[in-house]
Amino acid sequence: VYGFEFFLFYRTYDTSRHLEKIADQLGITSDTRSRFEVIEARRKKRGDTNVFPMHGFDSVIDGILPLGTYPNAEIVYCNEAGYFSTFDSDRHGFRNNDALWDQEVDLVVLGDSFGQGACLNDGEDIGSYISAEIPGMINLSRGGSGVVHHLASFIEYGRYLRPRYVVWMHYEGNDLASLAVYDDDIIGQSYQTDPSFQQGLMGRSQEIRKKMVDFFERKAKGPPKKINAWSRILGIGGVERRRLVKSVLMLTRLRSTFGLVKEKGNDIRWDSFKTYFSRINAEVEATKAKLIFVNIPPTGRPIQKTSVAAKTEQIVLDAGVAFIDAGELAHKSFTDPADLFMWGRNGGHFSHVGAKVVAQAITGFIK
Repeated sequence: VYGFEFFLFYRTYDTSRHLEKIADQLGITSDTRSRFEVIEARRKKRGDTNVFPMHGFDSVIDGILPLGTYPNAEIVYCNEAGYFSTFDSDRHGFRNNDALWDQEVDLVVLGDSFGQGACLNDGEDIGSYISAEIPGMINLSRGGSGVVHHLASFIEYGRYLRPRYVVWMHYEGNDLASLAVYDDDIIGQSYQTDPSFQQGLMGRSQEIRKKMVDFFERKAKGPPKKINAWSRILGIGGVERRRLVKSVLMLTRLRSTFGLVKEKGNDIRWDSFKTYFSRINAEVEATKAKLIFVNIPPTGRPIQKTSVAAKTEQIVLDAGVAFIDAGELAHKSFTDPADLFMWGRNGGHFSHVGAKVVAQAITGFIK
């Protein structure tokens, strides 16, 4: 029994079959290189070393908690469609045209990898679709970030942009459950516990870049490593490792296959979410902007409204904040709602058509 459970667990991290299928649909050859091999190739082609992986730093680096990725660099992101997506980061390490920081801003986006446009090239990511309708858009999303980082990003950057609207891209799959991860994050917690706390990141871009680049060069010594299912599994650490071990021992995937897994919700820190939600909303209102909350359903399962989504929606609506349900959009827009995601019912991030549908709902609401 546990052998079959581990087989299902392994398949979760074995993405090769998905990549080959999508690449075939696109008429391209699936890129089997590791991300570090792609980085080395891009550096050689450019003739410089200003190419880095998409890093979401969840820990402090020499006294700083960065909220973006490497500033002013070419970023190699991820591969869910047979190719590695890339983008050029702005002065603060976010996925924007750098010139936008010197212009009037109408909209700020907060979010994780879904908001950042993971595994999609420019023009097909949600930010590109939004900015085509609302040019004055700054995207502060970053892969791997959570509620704590959304608050921090708005305090450090968003409040100074004075936007008319703020969109919070909330991924139901892990944003609520990950609140426990930040218990030992002193800097992250300080944004909530101390209203006056700031790192002053707007004026520290060069310092941040140097620390991040030094960190990468120390970590990247040696030949590039092949990334496969085993390396992904062995690279999991901390709270996430303990969570996954527990899920295997409880035969979660096997029971899920037969529809025997009860919907989660009891282990969510609702009081903590309410506290952070109220704080973010208050910060947004202080700049005279309006908050729009977008709920993204969990990937890798049939898209249906869960009790967790319903409770989240109630909290948001009770505060008078607009709520957009990406799951409902998927049911209205696709024959199979799972087409919202790159790998359909097998998960992944937004497909390009999924990103477009959600972007149109956001811009339609604003306009």
